[in-house]
Amino acid sequence: MTVDRFPEPKLKSPDALDTLLRERVAKRDLPAIFLGATNADETIYLNQAGERVFGNAAAGEVNEDTLTSVACLQLVDQGLATLDDPALIRKHLPELDGIPILEGYEDGKPVLVPSTNPVTLRNLLSHTFGSILPIISPLMTRYFEDAGCHNLFAPGTKVSDMVTPLVFNPGEGWSYGYCIDWAGVLVERISGLRLDEYFERNIWAPLGIKHMECFPTDEVKAKKMWVCIRNEAGEPQVMPTGFGLGRAERPEDVGVVLGGGALYGSQKEYLAFLRGILRSDPRYQGSGHALLSPKSYAELFTPSVAPDHPGMPTLVGMVNGWIPFEPATEHTLSHSVGFALSLADKPGRRRAGSGFWGGACKTNYWIDPATGLAGVAGTSLRNGQDPWERFNIEFERVLYASLA
Repeated sequence: MTVDRFPEPKLKSPDALDTLLRERVAKRDLPAIFLGATNADETIYLNQAGERVFGNAAAGEVNEDTLTSVACLQLVDQGLATLDDPALIRKHLPELDGIPILEGYEDGKPVLVPSTNPVTLRNLLSHTFGSILPIISPLMTRYFEDAGCHNLFAPGTKVSDMVTPLVFNPGEGWSYGYCIDWAGVLVERISGLRLDEYFERNIWAPLGIKHMECFPTDEVKAKKMWVCIRNEAGEPQVMPTGFGLGRAERPEDVGVVLGGGALYGSQKEYLAFLRGILRSDPRYQGSGHALLSPKSYAELFTPSVAPDHPGMPTLVGMVNGWIPFEPATEHTLSHSVGFALSLADKPGRRRAGSGFWGGACKTNYWIDPATGLAGVAGTSLRNGQDPWERFNIEFERVLYASLA
């Protein structure tokens, strides 16, 4: 049986991409911008422009949540974990057994009922566990305030601080919460390593990644771009907590390395990580290090949220709130154990079956197995709907048009 050759896209010329970047930064409506693309063997484009601290040229210009999912799938490849057996979670994350569901308030008191469905690793990785961030749930915000729940970014966070009520029975909805943070705890308990140590041994070192950190070094502090937010006039301005959004920074202050929000690194290094995923495609015949088995690689691109899943309307609503001018439906969008999935071709851009996601501060990426391409487009801006998303799509269009 012959195996189709894995695509190896190349760039005809970087000129159109460089022009796009230069002209957009000159408009001053976005902070510094980082753009990059890679095939399975090498970076084919990487450039950046803008000030490290927006509005402060003296601070210098810039330099060049899927990680935890890959770590979990590596444990699956080693036979140490399974995606669909609740016994794994009962054994290693007993805190989640029977965790209550917050149904509302009655006479000023929370109405909590036990959850009845077992929890699986697939629930955690596909965000169908039932946890939700208070910032996107008024009901959970009230509970956090009334109960005095601990901010996970604050010093001294313990695993017990992550035990907060659910908003639905596991598997019966979709919501963005502490799912990947719990998956990170699972990696630690199975491997016996702190999460950043696991990343270093099993992901960063094999890929030659030298500058990804869970604790910012002096070098990171000197180079990291500060986060901005838009003022009332719509102009970017630096946030007072713009370095790390209030995260505890010293190892001695961090009680839990959060699987969903602990990473400091560059787009260049993240491209190397995405390359490690592309190399896991069974069609790849190069010599680069593959992070996953073909079976686990396939799981990354297999929908875990079906069109009739009760959580699908929430997933569609979240993505459409993020990218409102390109509305998705239950037939064009899903979520796997690693990221959201585009189930239809984007004309002139990514192909059907591509995975994608983005960070809270506009760090977008996608992986397109059909084209053999992965890309990153990042800035550092804390806003919801924003002109950034249109620029991100324009970058993708220009990139694909520039491929040989």
